[in-house]
Amino acid sequence: MIHATMKASLYERIGQNLVEGSLYIIRNFIVIENRNAFKITMHRYKICLYRLSKMTEFKDENFPSFMYNFTDFGQPTAENHPNDSYLIDVIGRVVSYQKPLEGLTKTRVQFRLQDTE
Repeated sequence: MIHATMKASLYERIGQNLVEGSLYIIRNFIVIENRNAFKITMHRYKICLYRLSKMTEFKDENFPSFMYNFTDFGQPTAENHPNDSYLIDVIGRVVSYQKPLEGLTKTRVQFRLQDTE
């Protein structure tokens, strides 16, 4: 899996018709090193769409619908996941959460997950 981006100005021409879960053939893109602080994929590179990029929907019934990279729930950042700048997937039950406090500029919601196994 590889991360792809485009400028907001291209959204109307390229991104507006994207359908999550669909497959696309992408032409005319730039490949750059993936230097994001928090990576969506472990791929060394990412692709950037620009004004000459073209996307065409592609149908393939045999292509997998979901490609998760699950990490052990108990140790997501220790032995099983030493790279703490890469986003991971876990499955858990939400056992508690705290609504954002009013008057603060930070809008993060704190919650606790419990292992389902």
